[in-house]
Amino acid sequence: MNFNLLSFFIFFFIATAALSQEKADYQFQTFSPEGGFNYDGVKKIQQDSNGFIWILMDNDLFRFDGYEHKSYQSHFSQYDEQLEKTFRDIVVDQKGQLFVLVTDGLYTYDILQNTFTRISKGNFLHLWSTPDNTLLTTKSNQLVKYDREANQFIEFLYQGKPLTRVQSIIPEENGFFILSWGRNIFRYNNDTEEITLFYAFKNDNYIKGVCKINNTIWCLSSDNRLNTLDIPTGEFMDSMDFYQIQKIYILK
Repeated sequence: MNFNLLSFFIFFFIATAALSQEKADYQFQTFSPEGGFNYDGVKKIQQDSNGFIWILMDNDLFRFDGYEHKSYQSHFSQYDEQLEKTFRDIVVDQKGQLFVLVTDGLYTYDILQNTFTRISKGNFLHLWSTPDNTLLTTKSNQLVKYDREANQFIEFLYQGKPLTRVQSIIPEENGFFILSWGRNIFRYNNDTEEITLFYAFKNDNYIKGVCKINNTIWCLSSDNRLNTLDIPTGEFMDSMDFYQIQKIYILK
């Protein structure tokens, strides 16, 4: 499994703090090839509005209802049967609707029919849902948003050119930040629908993990340094050796 070091670090910090404040009894269940999974490399986990937990792997998609897990790989075989498919990404939007990216296109889940329907054929790679329920994806290596009413995709342009090589989307109150090419962070404003360059890293290192905490953006670079950016000013704040950090305090 490929771990995003920054996300894992923040998750570990929050989980540790929560467990130290409240004790509870937990039951753990192991999912493995011996238990029915034909591959133990989990890529992503999402929970929809009905409480189902969806587990994405390279070659399969499982649904866990609290008691047992079910494979949905066969639900995608009706489209392009000769194509060997890889599951790429999965997301649940703000209304609880599930979307899945497979090699041959974008799919959505119909709970009444208990099946997946392909809503667009194409080469998609990443998938995100913003707080205002905008569905974002990378199609043919370009960042686009899905217009549900028109069933079409709209490109995001910066200085007249499409945004490419997008790795991460970081939501904020009135828009979102975009990490592109591992070093450029753009900012999208929902009201003006404009994209501006927020910050560009000029060294040879690329950003392999990014998140937003309060009014700062935290970026983990390939040289394992944790860099912080101040959102109100757009200025670089600090850079720390990730493996030398002993404590981080998050103030709300």
